[in-house]
Amino acid sequence: MTLDYVNAYNTTIKSVAASKGLAVFDAFTFLNDIKQHGLLINGVSLNSNYISGGIFSLDGVHLTPRGYAIVANQFISAINKQYNSNIPAADITAYGGVKFP
Repeated sequence: MTLDYVNAYNTTIKSVAASKGLAVFDAFTFLNDIKQHGLLINGVSLNSNYISGGIFSLDGVHLTPRGYAIVANQFISAINKQYNSNIPAADITAYGGVKFP
């Protein structure tokens, strides 16, 4: 049932944003896609696995700096596409994941 609410809210958000000409990034869909398929960026393989996945921090909820850079790039991509802008993407290799001892 919770998934129904998420999908309903996301549909509403996308609809209202489209009616106003606003950029939208669907983080729920993006992060679930990473959970299903992983992600390869600049030769770095990432996934949602706890500790070793490189995207989520040790609390398993918040993103690592690298994870936040990946999400920021998705926002940048949506903005660039919607407004025909040229904001450069962050280099995710400049940001760390979980630091192992």
